[in-house]
Amino acid sequence: MSIPALLELLAVPSLYGCAACLAIGLSLFSPGKAALIGMCGIVVGFAIWSALDLPSGPWLSDFPLIPSLVGTLLVAFSVELVTEARKSPFRITGPRAEEAAARRGGAGAQSAPEAAPAVQRPGHDDQAAAQSPGAH
Repeated sequence: MSIPALLELLAVPSLYGCAACLAIGLSLFSPGKAALIGMCGIVVGFAIWSALDLPSGPWLSDFPLIPSLVGTLLVAFSVELVTEARKSPFRITGPRAEEAAARRGGAGAQSAPEAAPAVQRPGHDDQAAAQSPGAH
């Protein structure tokens, strides 16, 4: 594959991604994210158009224009929806970490069992240490 063809393959999805991100007002917008959204959008749009057996319309640089733009808008909207849902204060969350740890009996649990007493080996008690030559 030649370098101009590779640049064209990257430029078209980047333009589609930028257009979709700007149209939706995507937060945390970056050129890399736009290119990734554009590439995924082209695949999604082409899959939808193929599944529905719709005419692709005009082509731009070996990419169907309408399915690519629609797919890119869908992907950008999905990314924004997921991003906003993760930031929402109304998210349904599980129990607090301490409560979950107490139920599991894991680290940080309030009801964790006490540590077992240290085991001493036979012959290594306090009397043996007192009788050693260095203890005089």
